Parts: sequence; C-alpha cells; structure tokens
Amino acid sequence: MSTHMTPGWRLALAREQAEGLRSVARMIEHDPDQAVVLNLPLRAMCAYVVSANADARAILTSFRRAATAAGAEVRVENEPDFCRVVARFGPVEVSVQADAALMADLPAPPVVYIPLDDEEA
Repeated sequence: MSTHMTPGWRLALAREQAEGLRSVARMIEHDPDQAVVLNLPLRAMCAYVVSANADARAILTSFRRAATAAGAEVRVENEPDFCRVVARFGPVEVSVQADAALMADLPAPPVVYIPLDDEEA
C-alpha cells in the first residue's frame, strides 16, 4: 500500500485542508473585500473522479453522505454524460463529478489527439 493511501496520511491531509479553509475564512472575515474576489471560486469548487481504478459510485455516495451530515443542501445531477453531487454550504458550493463510463464501471475510451509541437509554443 502506498503512503498516500494510509489512514494516517488521509487524516493528516484532512487536518491540513481544514486548517487551510479556516485560514481562508479568517482572511475573508478580516478583509471583506476578499469575499468579492473569491465569490466565483467559492461557488465553483469541483473535484473530478478521473481514475478508472476508483469506485466512482462509492466516492459520490460517500461525498453525498458526508455533505448531508455536515448540514449542506445536497442535490444530485444525473446527466447522460456524467453524474455530479453538489453540496451547498450557504454561498459556498462544492461538487464531485464522475463521467458516465466511470459510473457504469466501463473502461475509458482511448483518447487520440494531435500533439502540441514546438512551433506552437
């Protein structure tokens, strides 16, 4: 098991993230002009389930359960191409989204693109 998967690592990450969010909250309370600057990013925080090895349904279910327990207003958006769970904590909105293929536990299709060349830089 890699280090980032251990319960101790997850707990440390959770504590660091929570402290960071408390610091942002203190900054906004101390300088209300920052609330205007941060209005859009705080209304548009979104995480994407991208790994085919992840259990997208379990991740979205866990997020929905945790957000509901924390008092958020929660909605689920089931679209043809993706599923998104949106949690609204007052004016702060956080969502987690997974593509339909991950929700159906299907392998992602191969992606083909034209590589960026040196002349485009």
